[in-house]
Amino acid sequence: MKSFLVKNLCKIKESIMNIKAIILDMDGTMLNEESKVSEELHRYLRRLRQEGLKIFIATGRTLLEIENVVPEEFEVDGFVTSNGMAAFVEKEQLFQHSLEPSLVEGLMEEVQKRNLYYEIHPAVGNRYVLKEDQGMILHMIKGERPSSVEENEWLSRKSAIEEHIDWKRELHPNNISKIYFFHTDKGKIKSWISFLEKLKLQHGFSSSSSTENNVEIMAENINKATGVEYLLERYNLSFEEVLAVGDGENDLPLLKRVGYAVAMKNAPNSVKEYVDEQTDFSYKENGLYYYLSNKFKLDK
Repeated sequence: MKSFLVKNLCKIKESIMNIKAIILDMDGTMLNEESKVSEELHRYLRRLRQEGLKIFIATGRTLLEIENVVPEEFEVDGFVTSNGMAAFVEKEQLFQHSLEPSLVEGLMEEVQKRNLYYEIHPAVGNRYVLKEDQGMILHMIKGERPSSVEENEWLSRKSAIEEHIDWKRELHPNNISKIYFFHTDKGKIKSWISFLEKLKLQHGFSSSSSTENNVEIMAENINKATGVEYLLERYNLSFEEVLAVGDGENDLPLLKRVGYAVAMKNAPNSVKEYVDEQTDFSYKENGLYYYLSNKFKLDK
């Protein structure tokens, strides 16, 4: 047993020494329960970049959603947004995928029958909900957080309807980056996911969930890993030189490809079984900061 542990520790040390880039998820990983980046983590990411490591973000959020939650002086080397639908280096957009307009129209008809919370995210501009569904959306998110919903996701929905959602009278199905669906009843989301799986036989699109209360749809064969490929190509890096940290099933395509994969303590077992290591603390406990500061020890 001791020999096995020593070999495993040596393998971990060797893998870390080869790391040239770190890719981070946001919700449930980098953001705390108030959907903010802690000051300690912000400072440490800056120091890691000063030491020559590339820092990338790979998230289900759009670029506008990212800007709404990170500190003003927050800087990284690149973003993969909307679970792989777009990528950015500084303000330069490397690519952008969009959903089929006919798919968007058909989904809106069906989602209204099911009374699901949704957010339509265009490639440019604010996310929006149809004005006719405003009453249903507000009713679902009012009051105290249901025990079935994670605190950070509930706060994100509260923040969305109070500050970030536009209420539009008409659907504009062109140039849609993603559609986010949510319900406090996990059973309803599970049923919706089953419907989406059947719909994939008629329309080409991908879907992913970060919790049991949500699912997002993107273009076909798109995920965080396909988006990260563009960033690695830009910086002449390989997946083997990357350490990635995530907590949700939408992180799995990326975690399965990188040289060193890390799951947050709060990740489900379905994610933890595919990683090399997990953090000692959750996102609520500033777990990412403690993990990185322990793994990449920098001089004071």
